[in-house]
Amino acid sequence: MAWALSEQQFILSGTRQVFGTACSVFLKPSFGPRCWFTNCWIFLNKIALGEKVKQNKRPESFSYLANLISLWAGLIFIIFCQIIFHNFMRPENLKTKIFLDSGDPNETREAIKILGFLDGQTTNPTLMARNPEAMARLERGEKFSQKEVYDFYRNVVEKISAMIPGGSISIEVYADAKTPAKEMLAQAKEMASWISNAHIKLPITIVGLEAASEVIKAGARVNMTLCFSQVQAAAVYAATRGAKKGDVFVSPFVGRLDDHDENGMDLIKNILKMYEAGDGHVEALVASVRNIEHFLWSLALGADIITAPLKILKEWTENGSIVSSYDYAYDAKNLKEITYQDININGFWQNFNLFHELTDKGLERFSQDWNALIG
Repeated sequence: MAWALSEQQFILSGTRQVFGTACSVFLKPSFGPRCWFTNCWIFLNKIALGEKVKQNKRPESFSYLANLISLWAGLIFIIFCQIIFHNFMRPENLKTKIFLDSGDPNETREAIKILGFLDGQTTNPTLMARNPEAMARLERGEKFSQKEVYDFYRNVVEKISAMIPGGSISIEVYADAKTPAKEMLAQAKEMASWISNAHIKLPITIVGLEAASEVIKAGARVNMTLCFSQVQAAAVYAATRGAKKGDVFVSPFVGRLDDHDENGMDLIKNILKMYEAGDGHVEALVASVRNIEHFLWSLALGADIITAPLKILKEWTENGSIVSSYDYAYDAKNLKEITYQDININGFWQNFNLFHELTDKGLERFSQDWNALIG
C-alpha cells in the first residue's frame, strides 16, 4: 500500500509549506512591495490556520473549503513565482540540478539568495550534528533523547522544504552495520510522512537495497547513498527497475574516493556512461564535492545532480556561474584511474558484489555522529 499523508496532514503540511515559502523566499523586500494577490493569499492562510482576520472569526462551515482554497491558491502562486524567478536566475545552459549539501536552514536561505534558485538539498547525520542549534545544545551539555533527535531532524527538514517546495530534500535513515531492512523501512515510512518532497537516503548494502525496493513499491522516493563503485550503481539500477524518473538517486562520494587515492570523478564518468544503456530512471547525484574542480567537471560531464557545500556554491557564483563544457581540463593529479566496467544493469541485483570498504566506513561514521547527539 502506498504511503500517503492523511487529509489533515496534507492540508496542514501543504498550507505550512506554501505559506512558509511565500513569506520566507518570495516576499522578501528584494522582490518589491506586496501586491493585492499576495495580501489575498495571506488573508486566506489566516482563515485556513484559524486565526482572526480583522476581528472576525472564520465560520466553521467554511473551514474545509477555506483550507482547500488557501492551499491551491498558494500552490498556483508558488508555481508562478518559481517559473518567473527560478528560470530568470538559472543560467540558460545549465541542465544539471544544483543541490545544497547542508543540515542548516540558514544556509538554504543564503544559497537561494546567492544563486537565485535551488533545486534541492541533501542532509545526513554528520550534517545534522553540525547544525548550529544542535552544536549549541551539545556545548551546553544537553544531549537529545531518541525522540527529541528525530523531532529536531523533522523540524529542520520542514523548514528546508518550505523554502524549496518544488525541489527534493534528502533525509537519511539511521543505519549501522547491524540495522535490518525492516527497521530501515519503518524509519523510511516515518520520514516520508514529514514532507511531501522527500527522498529517503538508504545505504547501498544488501539490506539497504532490500529496503529501497519496498520503499519504491510503496510510492516513495529514494537516494541510495555511500556509492563507491560502478557495481554498486548497477545494483541500484537493477533493484529499482520500474521506478519513475526522479524517484531514484544514486550518490557517488567523489571526495572520499580522492582521499583513498582514487580518482572519484572517474566513477561519475563511468556511471553516466553505464546508465546510457538504461531507461533513465536512476539519476546520478555527485556527492562529497570538495572543491570547485569537482563541481565544474561534474557540470562538464553532464551529471544529473550535484550537491555541494555552501562555500562551493559561493565560489561558483563568484566566478560567474560558469557552466563548463566537456573539454574542461580536469586535473586528477596523481590519483589512480578507475577504469570502466562493462556491466549488465538489467541483471538481478542480488548477483552483484556490493561490498566496498568505504561504504562500511561511511556507515560507521554516520552512526557515530548520530549517536553522539543522543544522551
